[in-house]
Amino acid sequence: MARHGGARGPRLHIFWSILLTVAVLAVPGAVVAWGRSTSTFTTERVVVTGARMVAKKEARRALEGAFLGENLFAVTAEDVRRVLRRQCYLADVEIDRDFPDTLRVRLIEHRPALAVLAEGRWFLVSAEGHVICEAPAKGAASSGPASVEVGSAAADSAAGEDAAAADGDAAVASGDSAAGDGAPPEAGTIDEGPDGKVEGGLPRLRVTEAPRPGKAAGDARVQTAVAVLADVPRSLRRRVARIEVTKALRLTVTLRDGTLVRLGDAGRLSDKVIALRAVTAAYRARGLRPTYVDVSVPERPLGQPLLE
Repeated sequence: MARHGGARGPRLHIFWSILLTVAVLAVPGAVVAWGRSTSTFTTERVVVTGARMVAKKEARRALEGAFLGENLFAVTAEDVRRVLRRQCYLADVEIDRDFPDTLRVRLIEHRPALAVLAEGRWFLVSAEGHVICEAPAKGAASSGPASVEVGSAAADSAAGEDAAAADGDAAVASGDSAAGDGAPPEAGTIDEGPDGKVEGGLPRLRVTEAPRPGKAAGDARVQTAVAVLADVPRSLRRRVARIEVTKALRLTVTLRDGTLVRLGDAGRLSDKVIALRAVTAAYRARGLRPTYVDVSVPERPLGQPLLE
């Protein structure tokens, strides 16, 4: 009999363990089911954070129109993404239900790092190489960047060729000339950039084929440009007005003070930045500013005008 009772003890322990596990798993589901069925958790306030590029007031109004009066338990992150899907700067959202009545939404944005001119239109590209959206040129009759349905194939734009764009080292020497015969009229120029306080201050690049908003940039020149901009110090990146990349992926940048800097390929950027600083410091010590600096071979930098 003692042996029989000893065997029943472990079985009873297993039974209670299973029962407790079922209870633990069932309670949250029961709480959610109850929350969905009661008016206690009606959404009465929407708080939006994280908006720097997205229009915060516009996003909040859209969310309030969709979710005020709705059960807070029923609102999901996917619901919020669907309401804000046409906000082109939106990368993702996170939600927090601040019970009993507040929906908190944190926006995660794409941050533009490069403005690309192609086929007469401006496109904004993030540091990760994501084509965010199309942007209006300065002076164009538009209220802001074109809306892109996030994650939708509708964001794709047709590709084409800009006959006026220059390729190769000859393009660097010739600079940003006007479009040639047969090229479509540009809504903006490479010197002016796109409209907008942030957008207008971005480094600018001209390519032949329009990228596709909502997709990763497929042009190797765009990929190279954003990679180089991401790798140089912020103090230098903020001084870049234009960047040119040849088919051989050799780079020349124009700084905001007009200095032309030939980087060559994308390798050894740290050494090239050090060489550039050394050259500009030497000119500054003599009260001068270089108009051209070649740091493609950082051990042998060249500045113009030549210092005596």
